[in-house]
Amino acid sequence: MKKIADLWQSYADHVLPPNAGDTQRRETRRAFYAGAHALFAGIVNGLTEGPEPQEEDLRALDDLRDEFEAFARDLAAGKA
Repeated sequence: MKKIADLWQSYADHVLPPNAGDTQRRETRRAFYAGAHALFAGIVNGLTEGPEPQEEDLRALDDLRDEFEAFARDLAAGKA
């Protein structure tokens, strides 16, 4: 699995304009990490107790995937 730093670098390479200033780069990185942390905390805190995932855990992950896919479609269509 890629580490957050690797994901950030890939994001920055593909999204930030080459002439992005230090402030834009710093604030975008902060927002990226804040989003990653919020997602991680939401997943971890939302899981059911026990060693094995429950059906509701899997459903929640499916819902997240669906939401990301919908956002990607909207982004590609210029709606996001």
